[in-house]
Amino acid sequence: MKKPIVILLVCALAFLVLSISAAAGDKASSTTVTGWVGDSKCGAHGAEKADCVAKCVQAGAKPILVSDKDQSVLNIDNPDAVKDHLGHHVNVTGTVDNGTIHIDSVTMVKEGT
Repeated sequence: MKKPIVILLVCALAFLVLSISAAAGDKASSTTVTGWVGDSKCGAHGAEKADCVAKCVQAGAKPILVSDKDQSVLNIDNPDAVKDHLGHHVNVTGTVDNGTIHIDSVTMVKEGT
C-alpha cells in the first residue's frame, strides 16, 4: 500500500524540479551592446559604411550587430528593429542567446562621448 504513495511523491518531486529548471531557463537577462549595424555579407569589415550596408541588405544580406567591445558579430533575429539604423553606431538593448540577439530597443550613439 505504501508503494503507490512513494511513486506518486517521486513523480511530483520530479515534476517540481523540471518546472523550476524550465522557468529559470526562460528568464534570459536583458543586456545592452554598443556597436555598428552591419550586414552578413561584409561582417565586421564594412559595418561603418552605411551606404554599403544598405545595398547589401537590400540585395538579401541579413543585418548583424558588430560589438565595439570585442568586434564579435551577433545575428539579429528581428531585423526590422534596425531597418532605420543600417551602418549606424548604436546602443542596442535586448536578449542574447547563442550568438543571436533579440532587440528590444535601439538608440543612436552620440559621437564624441
